[in-house]
Amino acid sequence: MERREQERVPLDVPVRIYVRDTNQFTQQHAINISRAGLFVRMESPPPVRTAIDLEFYLTPRGGAVRAQAEVIRSTPWLGRPGGPFGMGLRFTDIGEKARQLIEATIRKRVRDHPSASTNLPSESSENADGSTGG
Repeated sequence: MERREQERVPLDVPVRIYVRDTNQFTQQHAINISRAGLFVRMESPPPVRTAIDLEFYLTPRGGAVRAQAEVIRSTPWLGRPGGPFGMGLRFTDIGEKARQLIEATIRKRVRDHPSASTNLPSESSENADGSTGG
C-alpha cells in the first residue's frame, strides 16, 4: 500500500489559485498541508500535471505564502456523499521563507495536537502516473 512520505496536518485556510493552462483565478479552501504540498477542496479540480500558482496565509498576521505547484491528484466531486474531493498539489517552486513558515506551522500543530497529523495511505483517485491510489 502506498504511504505518504510527508507528515500532513489539518488546515482550513482560503487559497487563491491561478490555473495557468486556462488563465483562470479561483478561491478555494485547503484542508491539509505537508512540507511537500497541500490538498485543496474543489468540486471540479484541473487534471493531474496541471501547473498552478497559489497564495495563502497560514496565520492572520503572517505574510502570504506564494508558491508554484503541480496537480498530482485530482478527485472531482461527482455528487457522491463523503470522501475527499479536490486536488493534491505538490510544491514545485517555493521560497525559503515560505517553506520555513510551513514547517513551523506543521511543528506547532503536531506539538499542540499530536493526533491531528497523519501519514495515512493515499485516497483513491487519479495519480500523476495515471494509476489510482487506495
